[in-house]
Amino acid sequence: MRDKKGDAGNKMKDIPRDKIFVGKIVDLVKLGHYGFIKSDDPELGKVFFHSDYLIDVAYKNLRFGDRVSFRVDTDTRDRIGARDVRGTTADTLMPYKNLQLGYASAEQESAMCPQLLLEGFLDEEKFAHELSFGSRFLVLGDKGSGKSALAQHIRLTAERKSNIFVRTVYLSDFPFVNFAKIINTDELPASRYPTAWSWILLLYVLDSFRSDQGSPTGSDDDFLHAVEFLSKLGLIPSPELKHLVNISTKAEFKLKLTPFFEAKKTIMSPNIKEPVPFLVEKLLGLISRFRSQSKHLLFVDGLDDILTFEDIQYEALAALLSETNRLNTCFHQSGTPAKIILLCRTDLFERLPGPNKNKIRQDSSILLDWYGSESDPMETKLVKLANRRARLSDRSIVNLFHEYFQKSYRNGSLIGFLLNYTRHNPRDFIQLLKAIQRHETSVRVDSKSIGEALADYSENYFLPEIRDILDGFIDKRDIDLVFRLLGAQGKRTFYFSSLKKFVRAIPKYRSLDLDTILDGLFECGVIGNRISNASSKSYTRFKYRNRNSVLNYRDEIIIQGALWLAFKMQHGIPSSKPEILDG
Repeated sequence: MRDKKGDAGNKMKDIPRDKIFVGKIVDLVKLGHYGFIKSDDPELGKVFFHSDYLIDVAYKNLRFGDRVSFRVDTDTRDRIGARDVRGTTADTLMPYKNLQLGYASAEQESAMCPQLLLEGFLDEEKFAHELSFGSRFLVLGDKGSGKSALAQHIRLTAERKSNIFVRTVYLSDFPFVNFAKIINTDELPASRYPTAWSWILLLYVLDSFRSDQGSPTGSDDDFLHAVEFLSKLGLIPSPELKHLVNISTKAEFKLKLTPFFEAKKTIMSPNIKEPVPFLVEKLLGLISRFRSQSKHLLFVDGLDDILTFEDIQYEALAALLSETNRLNTCFHQSGTPAKIILLCRTDLFERLPGPNKNKIRQDSSILLDWYGSESDPMETKLVKLANRRARLSDRSIVNLFHEYFQKSYRNGSLIGFLLNYTRHNPRDFIQLLKAIQRHETSVRVDSKSIGEALADYSENYFLPEIRDILDGFIDKRDIDLVFRLLGAQGKRTFYFSSLKKFVRAIPKYRSLDLDTILDGLFECGVIGNRISNASSKSYTRFKYRNRNSVLNYRDEIIIQGALWLAFKMQHGIPSSKPEILDG
């Protein structure tokens, strides 16, 4: 009968019956009208209580985390339980608005509150260990899924150790036009890209090796000569990526490379116009001989920020993928303690050209997928992440949602309701919880604050976030026009045929390529299909629920709930309250 005794067991003889204990509610079984109190006295532990012994508080009003006082006694079967249970105050909880839950940017989070990316980081699949010590190097995930957070977690963890070196380079503002000029030959640009990427990546790896004081190779004459020479050229310490590319395209820079080969008595003639490919092979040979007990990781991030409609970008990024794969294979075969890791949006990866993408995906990628069972939302990874982070602010928190939120909302699960206003990724969910913080002034969260926060989140976070994501799927000039079109219809659900009629009737919408636009919206997880089955029940299909799903133009189309709420506010579409979304 331990479940009805708690942790006190048969120690009642050692516990005075008139002593007043204090603790907090850690479990409530509503159907049985009983629960458990975790005593502040470690000798007593967890104690069973029944509603019959409540003094000044109704059982229905109890919440997880409530502070109570009580005595202990035994029943006729010698089972220990709490007696004379009195509510003290719920305000011993830290106010919800004071909890530190996170930032929209992983870089900002690592700078302002690194503990969120250390103790507050959730990694059930052990991806951090795989990237640091395993063979996989490609991180796939939608925007907001935590790719950069994973890299920052590894970097911050490495700072606590002496045998891991981590550097991140960012592709934002990458000069693709100049990049194509690094290798100046008569070959087509796409065939020159792999060597250009090797040049850049190997320079960063060599720079990381230069900092490894424990390596026996660090005193090798060839290694020291290469570092000295490249330092004189301004390539080590490696500058920002954009600057490195621009330096590498200058004619006077390439003339300065020839002394390196002459000094090493290579077979290269000073008359050869393009020395970079020769130097790449030299660097790769040098790096392949490097030995160390430490590990060197180079993260390439920022691919989310550079999408346009230019073919040169897709060709260059496809070359980055294939060359990273080749270099990592070389490192593994030669025992080189280095690894290059790419962080890439899944939708971008799927649009890259190349015949071997699926091989790389199967053998060398990890996928960040946060979607969990909607039948038990409390067990989803997103809820676990929020709980983990909340406990950094207040170690006494057992479950953020039990202790601060009501269990149900609008006749359904509150957690399920909140998750349906997101695309089931960490950025959306954390930003929604933070929006609730901005509108809650008391210790716990009430229904009014949730409604106000949903409106704030939908209009001030979700709509701008989707606008950013669509840049690359849809021409920038059309994004606002598309939003106006979807809101002007005045309906959350519609059929493709009715949308086409609506577009034809209004001249300013006629230039829109509806097929391309709807496909882009579906890829971003902001429209889906609503499907009715034989039992007259309907369900929705969104991309974030199934990566392999496609938009069916014959089925009813539904707008994701947060985006629809933003449209309603912008267009003045009447609604008494936010609706339950896409169950």
